[in-house]
Amino acid sequence: MKFLSGRVYKDSYGELRLLNSRVKVCDVLQALRHGLKPKEFTVKFPKLTDSDIHTCKAMAVMAIPDCPEYKLNQLNSAHPTGDQRSPIKILFDENLSWKIIPELIDGKHEISHIVLEDMSGSRDIDIWTKFQNNGSRAVIITRDHDFIALSEIFAMKAMLQQGNTQAIEIGNSPFVVHVNIKENKKRDVIDAFRRSSQSFMKEAARPQRRMPYMRLNRQGVFAGPSLPEVFSHFTKQNHECGTSSNVVNPRSVNFTKIYKLCRRHEVDSIDFSKPYVLAA
Repeated sequence: MKFLSGRVYKDSYGELRLLNSRVKVCDVLQALRHGLKPKEFTVKFPKLTDSDIHTCKAMAVMAIPDCPEYKLNQLNSAHPTGDQRSPIKILFDENLSWKIIPELIDGKHEISHIVLEDMSGSRDIDIWTKFQNNGSRAVIITRDHDFIALSEIFAMKAMLQQGNTQAIEIGNSPFVVHVNIKENKKRDVIDAFRRSSQSFMKEAARPQRRMPYMRLNRQGVFAGPSLPEVFSHFTKQNHECGTSSNVVNPRSVNFTKIYKLCRRHEVDSIDFSKPYVLAA
């Protein structure tokens, strides 16, 4: 984990220490577990910065297997509702602070961050592809509208291949939660997540998807467009919705519009339908 390893080092005894202050990571974590207050921290660790403390918390969650926080944040063998498919990983995008991760672990799902996954600066499509193909399912929580576009592109692919817009099989395709909290305050994001995670995780865990994404604000989480609404957005001008009893009519689809969206978001090529093989 390059991001965290760039903030700590091992001394000659194999102890992890913070690069800036030389303080032992285990000493900081022990003090945190004993409930040391900020002023007491200043006295005990005069060289410690706020960033150092957050680094120690993140280390406990992401990189130190002996820590209870690390064990709590590991993927469960099954979803709490009894879903026997692969577990769901919650992934925060880099436009949200990595420092909130230790405060959100709940023992139900692994929670991580693009920065802590060493994918800072990666293309959105590369993030999408990695967490589509890594053997688990992912919920991407982001302020980036580009992930909304990706969710619609891959929803259209699934609808065209499966021939309906009612409920589609999406395999391990990520589920997007778009954050609309303008000031981007950490506490607001944490509170909104805690209030709403059960709702959007329930939607993400469905074997068949009913919507490509949801929206999260201070009031809670709200449904995004339905699949028929997404399909209708990509139909030809002056054409009906493109569905009859939720059955897809490929002739109604404006593929030019889809391909422009693909090029804009660097989706190199995609087979949108079977048996209709279409090159991007």
